[in-house]
Amino acid sequence: MRETRPCGSSTEGMQAEGDSRVRKYGRIAVFGMVLSSSGLGCGTTARTPFVAQQDARLNIEVINRAFEDATLHVIAVGRRIRLGTATGATTATFMVPWDTSLEIQIEIDLLASYSCATRPIWADPGDTILLEIEQGLRHCGY
Repeated sequence: MRETRPCGSSTEGMQAEGDSRVRKYGRIAVFGMVLSSSGLGCGTTARTPFVAQQDARLNIEVINRAFEDATLHVIAVGRRIRLGTATGATTATFMVPWDTSLEIQIEIDLLASYSCATRPIWADPGDTILLEIEQGLRHCGY
């Protein structure tokens, strides 16, 4: 039995069309991998394009269960930003303009008592960090 094909079609044309599709999508895939890997390992301080400008901030909620007032600072690479004071046995909320993805620590200085810093954590624009200061704090972080 003979195989029938529409006029003007051949298996050679189908083969060439299939090859061009593979080449086209192969180039797109390689280009996508180059674009996605170009940001990896280059630097951790790149601006995040996925956050609106008005949301480019870091929100820090502090629950101070200690009776001492706590003065708080954000420590990032090359920066130390004062958040403010969380009065003893209260809850406080702080906002810091933040448009980069960085590893930070929060320094806690209890009035007439101990001072320490939290473990390093990654902070991205728009994040909310919850910090609880326990009563009888002797050390923190490590």
